[in-house]
Amino acid sequence: MKDYYNTNKERGRRLQESRFKARSQQELVLDFFRQNPAGRFSVHEIRRQVLPNAPHHSAQRAVTNLTDAGHLVKTDMLVVESYGRQVHTWRLNVSNRQIGLFDAA
Repeated sequence: MKDYYNTNKERGRRLQESRFKARSQQELVLDFFRQNPAGRFSVHEIRRQVLPNAPHHSAQRAVTNLTDAGHLVKTDMLVVESYGRQVHTWRLNVSNRQIGLFDAA
């Protein structure tokens, strides 16, 4: 799974740090969903509860990557966020029996 997209063309140590941070954020998000297996959460809620010091796009990237990897499922359930718009929610993919986020297949 791609963790970090390097649109800023970082190199060396800075790139390593950014990749590590992105992977750590994804692990935190997946752990949160595993602790709340029946929950449905928007990206905004994930940012507030799991990544409060990260930019919104970091939470969005983590949720998108975990969805693409089969760990999360986008639901049809919508919630109204603080700015008045309806947004989708995600849930843990309980049929996905993968043990760890980065285990070898």
